[in-house]
Amino acid sequence: MLLSHKCKRDSGEQKLIFDHLDIDHNGSLSVEELTDALMLIKSFRGDRSKAQDEVTKILEVADMNRNGGLNYSEWVIASAHRQDQLSEPNLRFAFEFFDKNRTGLIGYQELHDAIGEHYDFDQAVTNELAEELAVEGICHTG
Repeated sequence: MLLSHKCKRDSGEQKLIFDHLDIDHNGSLSVEELTDALMLIKSFRGDRSKAQDEVTKILEVADMNRNGGLNYSEWVIASAHRQDQLSEPNLRFAFEFFDKNRTGLIGYQELHDAIGEHYDFDQAVTNELAEELAVEGICHTG
């Protein structure tokens, strides 16, 4: 119960941060928006080049559709990676992002809906990903 409450709170905080950083409100964080955000962090202040290098690293990990920015789904991944917080609450939040019907498994349609919303994957790629997740026991294809 406490874990569930924390995940909901964390997801709300993540969305608020994302929306705040999305200056042009287009639903995606650009390289410029990400760089400006990092410049607010003490270790990057005054060193735009260092911040831009970090943005490049973040995009290499989280920019799944390679469009040069981060949508909200990618932001969640980048946030967990950036903060090295692949903790249970963050993993649960990411899982719950996909498990919309709260069955404890990610259904093929849920997976397709979540990635199809942001990526131009064909059905074969979605099927392959669903099969990989099914092997891990976190996705069902039926």
